[in-house]
Amino acid sequence: MDPVYIVIGIIIFVISIIIISWGLKKMKGSIDIIPEKYSYNSGDTIKGKLILKIKKPIKSNKLIIGLKCEKIEKNYSKENQSSQKTKNVLFDFNHSIDGAKEYSSSEYPYDFSISIPKNISQKLDGIAGTLLKSAQILSGQNSSVKWYLYAELQCKGVNLSKKVQVNVV
Repeated sequence: MDPVYIVIGIIIFVISIIIISWGLKKMKGSIDIIPEKYSYNSGDTIKGKLILKIKKPIKSNKLIIGLKCEKIEKNYSKENQSSQKTKNVLFDFNHSIDGAKEYSSSEYPYDFSISIPKNISQKLDGIAGTLLKSAQILSGQNSSVKWYLYAELQCKGVNLSKKVQVNVV
């Protein structure tokens, strides 16, 4: 058998699994995360509303809301003209909003609040920050820190989940 057909078959299989998984999630329902604002300082408390929209009855283990901080580093090598991307989780905190429960078809609003830790942002400002960023780019390195609010309804089969980016300085 020709290797090209094997590769094409694997690609079609993976795409099919992704589409089926997405469809199963949409059939169950969705989650909306609505923070009061999208920009915060280190040490602030993020407040907002989570809206769970259920399309058909679901038995769940728990519903969680969390805050995650990821550092994404991109390295480029001029020698072999390749790039590499790595993600490191600097902070991940979540807590349960609701325990094991059976949901019927409806909307379920929840208020939430999550505290951002102090001094986790290692951002350099001004001239020093600009010089460091320039040196990293010239050496083939680039990094960024991203913060996300996320929610997940853990249930049998495919979990419902949502992720929303927020800005923390």
